[in-house]
Amino acid sequence: MVGRGWGPWTQIKLNALEDYLSAFTTASVRTRRTLYLDLFAGAPDNFARGTGKVILGSGHRAMAAEPPFTQVVLCELQPRTAARLKKTLQDAHPGRDLVVLAGDCNVEMPEYLRTLSIDWRRYAAVFAMVDQYSAEVTWDTLKFLSEWRQNRRGFKVELWLYFGHGLLPRGLTMAERPDPAYAAKVDAMFGTDQWRELWNARYDEVIDAAQFRAELVNLMRWRIEHELGYRTTIPLEFTNTRGHPIYTVIFATSNDTGQKIMTDVFAKHGVALERMRQLAKAERQLKKEEPGLFDVGEVADMRMSLTEQREPLLPPIEPMRYVRNPMQQH
Repeated sequence: MVGRGWGPWTQIKLNALEDYLSAFTTASVRTRRTLYLDLFAGAPDNFARGTGKVILGSGHRAMAAEPPFTQVVLCELQPRTAARLKKTLQDAHPGRDLVVLAGDCNVEMPEYLRTLSIDWRRYAAVFAMVDQYSAEVTWDTLKFLSEWRQNRRGFKVELWLYFGHGLLPRGLTMAERPDPAYAAKVDAMFGTDQWRELWNARYDEVIDAAQFRAELVNLMRWRIEHELGYRTTIPLEFTNTRGHPIYTVIFATSNDTGQKIMTDVFAKHGVALERMRQLAKAERQLKKEEPGLFDVGEVADMRMSLTEQREPLLPPIEPMRYVRNPMQQH
């Protein structure tokens, strides 16, 4: 079996992406061109952990969007994976305008976009998928994408950024100081070291772990809106089946239509995430992995009882600032 096992939340995030991409190309039918960018494309497919069911990756989802994208550009760090990705998608979608770049997306994607004509920058509707693991994309790359389009209406490349708010604290550690090598990557991703104030506040127990994660997400959203000039950022938190945070998808747009569509998509798939957590909890309890309250009938009822609810869209607020007392310095 090729690829690696993915948890059920991965299926949900890819389903959300698939829903949005077709809505994006449909809403963009009057534009001259549509362009899909994937900075961390990965393998063409993988499998569901536990069941072995094949899960089609983001490249497949982009190529399957209807109406189709004019061009699909994928970047993958590993050359062998990039070659397999290109062959698989070309075989499945012959004749399509597909570009697969091998290497560091922070280098390869800007270099490729610079080769496109001014018509692409003026007239193409562009969506960028940034499915990083934790802190691999740089702020310079996000800034390049935000400024790449040149049009009178002020539309930008729409960003779908995976932000590992559940992974960053582990990488940074809560030792006396953040891990230096990892902290340098986080500096590069944020484009500032302001997050270190949040780390200090967490280390000094001014804020707890949940507040630290929330402040990291808020800081990134604030910078995307106030530094990159996006009108709106919409977050959707993903957890594992036990409810532990993994990452937050941050969608950034300067287009009212994009905001409306993604708000609906996130509302729908937020319900799917809650259903995943509830069912996993019920199944653990039925297996007596933990004391429980559900029987088989209640598990079935649970599948039907969760309905779509729209959460209020709250904008980011001015990021928390924290200056240590000299007596707290380590």
